Amino acid sequence: MRTVAHLRALALLGVLALAACGTTPPPRAPAAPAAPSPGPAAAPATGPAAGPAAAPATAPAGAALPAAGAATAAPPVAGVAPPPAGTGAAPGAPAAAAALAGIEPAAARAPRGSALRPLRIMPLGDSITLGRGDRLRDGYRRELGALLTAAGVHHDFVGSQRDGTGPDIDHEGHSGWTITEARGRVGGWLAAARPDVVLLDLGTNDMIQGIDPGYAPVRLADLVDTILAWSPDVRVVVATLIVTPTQGQFAARPGRARAAPLMLAYNSQVRLLAAARGPRVRLAEMAVVRWADTRDGLHPTPRGYRLMAYRWYQQLAHLMPGGAAWPAPPAVTKAAARQGRRVG
Repeated sequence: MRTVAHLRALALLGVLALAACGTTPPPRAPAAPAAPSPGPAAAPATGPAAGPAAAPATAPAGAALPAAGAATAAPPVAGVAPPPAGTGAAPGAPAAAAALAGIEPAAARAPRGSALRPLRIMPLGDSITLGRGDRLRDGYRRELGALLTAAGVHHDFVGSQRDGTGPDIDHEGHSGWTITEARGRVGGWLAAARPDVVLLDLGTNDMIQGIDPGYAPVRLADLVDTILAWSPDVRVVVATLIVTPTQGQFAARPGRARAAPLMLAYNSQVRLLAAARGPRVRLAEMAVVRWADTRDGLHPTPRGYRLMAYRWYQQLAHLMPGGAAWPAPPAVTKAAARQGRRVG
């Protein structure tokens, strides 16, 4: 009896010692495992942690790329469609994985104008860019598209406007607009359309309407510089104006007749502007379009627009890698282009 009482006393002392240490003895039978609590301490199985510790949706400049498996998707790559629904891959995942591995996606490596990366062209200007004078409103765009296709150049006209009957009718031509009006909107247009090349034809309305014509070349230079600053890869082809106000019905309209010397002076400054901006800017001489190739001395006929298309095509060939191998349009010769007429 004394031994049993002694053992009970020792057991009681052990329990008291464990309680003093803040520890309870293990239960006699193990309890069933409980489901994990969704509280703050629970970490998700995949993806970035929620709450203040999570990475922002848009990382600041210079920040590291998100870790593999993060929910933040890589920006879309031109010419690469997202995976079809049901594949289990998130849009942008191939590009993100390639970026993390230090491998450039195939579409980014592909030259502009290839099947993987169509050349994005923004026709930017006034009613001539829109296509007035052409009953179908195709302007120069349909003919230019045909020339590029014949040269094997995959392309995509881009812009917020849609006119014409061709397979690609997007553009950024606004009837009656001046350089200043286009300058106020060009940032949004560039961000939305992401062009590789801008075909710029503006200034006619500044001259015809007499809107500070002497300062117009400076306004145009500011517009060109704004486009170039938007992306280090964007190119600009800038056009000289069609000058015919001293001919035909324009000669009887003093306001338009007075515009002729202003337009000639403006064109001289446009040539200097293009030459001073380096290899990212080319000049398209549109002053070769004559009165006979216009509807009203201002807006080209379809034949005049074909001549404009050839001029744009020539300068794009100078700007784009591999353009030297582009074929000359079979029905147009350089001599005919200089004379402002079409052969055949």
